[in-house]
Amino acid sequence: MTDRRDDAIEGIKSLLEAVDDLEEMLDVARGNCRIALASLVEGKPVRDALDDAAVSRTRQALTDSLDRFEQFRHNSRLSLIAAGMEEGSTINSIGRTWGISRQLASRLVKETRSGS
Repeated sequence: MTDRRDDAIEGIKSLLEAVDDLEEMLDVARGNCRIALASLVEGKPVRDALDDAAVSRTRQALTDSLDRFEQFRHNSRLSLIAAGMEEGSTINSIGRTWGISRQLASRLVKETRSGS
């Protein structure tokens, strides 16, 4: 296997871990929403409903998890594009495969080449 292919495999593994973390945080957020909704339906003020749902303690953790997911998603996309280019994919075929414009595919290929 090539280094770029190995990088793509590791990138997908990292992305899967980030997906798992995000799913856990989304479950917490879902529970918080249900608590807040129940409190609001009971007629509690918004502030009390949000306190009941503990949003101040979980908001930043959810934001961090979303950011981490997006970073790993972007990195895995770049590593897969780099591996594809090494295997002979063209910018046009990358665009078709990913369902993105040729212009975006070109920017992503350029990003893989610059190491950004």
